[in-house]
Amino acid sequence: MHNTLKLVFPAVIALMGVSLPAPGEEPVARDYLRRQMVDPGSALTVLSTLRQIGGRELAPLYIAASRSTDRNYRMLGTMTLGEYDTPLAIEALLARIDSDPTSAIRQQALGQLIAGKNIQPPALKNLLDKGDEGLQSLAARAMVMDDHGESAKPRLLMLAQSNDPPTACLARMNLLALGSNDQLAALAEIIDAPDTSVDVLEMICLQAMEQKIISAQGLVEKIASTRFSMPIRLHAFKALAELSGHGAGIVEQNLRESNNTVHRVLMLRMLALSEHGRQAIENLSKLDDIVGESARFELVRTAAGPDAQRCAMTLAQSEHPIVIGHLLDRINVSVVENPQAADAYVQALTTIIR
Repeated sequence: MHNTLKLVFPAVIALMGVSLPAPGEEPVARDYLRRQMVDPGSALTVLSTLRQIGGRELAPLYIAASRSTDRNYRMLGTMTLGEYDTPLAIEALLARIDSDPTSAIRQQALGQLIAGKNIQPPALKNLLDKGDEGLQSLAARAMVMDDHGESAKPRLLMLAQSNDPPTACLARMNLLALGSNDQLAALAEIIDAPDTSVDVLEMICLQAMEQKIISAQGLVEKIASTRFSMPIRLHAFKALAELSGHGAGIVEQNLRESNNTVHRVLMLRMLALSEHGRQAIENLSKLDDIVGESARFELVRTAAGPDAQRCAMTLAQSEHPIVIGHLLDRINVSVVENPQAADAYVQALTTIIR
């Protein structure tokens, strides 16, 4: 840990009355922390850094931040409290929903509670009836994903007419998830409109993937077309890989047509992580290049036999950061699946370290 953090972290703990720092260290640490907290920029940096360290004893610090008069502190506190599954953290997030003057923070608080499964359908229904459009939209989505979507349908129909494009689009995607295929035409128009924001296009991909909306596959295929930039298309490819075997086939075809190693490895990764990607991986394993080698490794990595070791060595020697990053991740997964695989990849790992 950085020397500064060695001072700051014990100070925060001491100030909360949880434990005492080492003798002689407390005054220095307290003084440093207080100096940093005077400057808003430094204070946010300290709070962000401590967030990376983690620990339940830090929850009161972020509860206090969520109550600040400064919007930036409140946002950071709210974002961080979702990582603490404690009654006080949940209470603080509910307080943000009820009283925060900033819509984005109210929505962030609700999103954190939904992600942690710390808000129940009755509370969501209440927000559906009384919250602002942003809260209604999030609450409706949560109810749809929790199989309570029919009770949210009347509100979704109203939200679909919103003047706010993200709100209207999210509502239409949720209606599509409930089987309302009459939303397809309007959603296709949104995709085709030249002024549609990147955020809305990414939202369509994300909702299709997370909610497994098979009927949205044609919409995602539109976003995967060459008329859009590659960063947006990659969102679409990820969704397609997760939706179906046909979608995985589209990703495979685009991988074959690309000559960009970074994009190709990212698409291969999407296929490797998808339950629908096995056939595409087998097809790609016949390629005589680094992607083909990565695909071959994917097929044999768990068994960790001679073929897997050879593939791992070839990939390790490529010295391509994206290729090696993917290799390291898949080795890690292989060891979790088969602890005996750890020894098989020592040589490849040693090559990377050198």
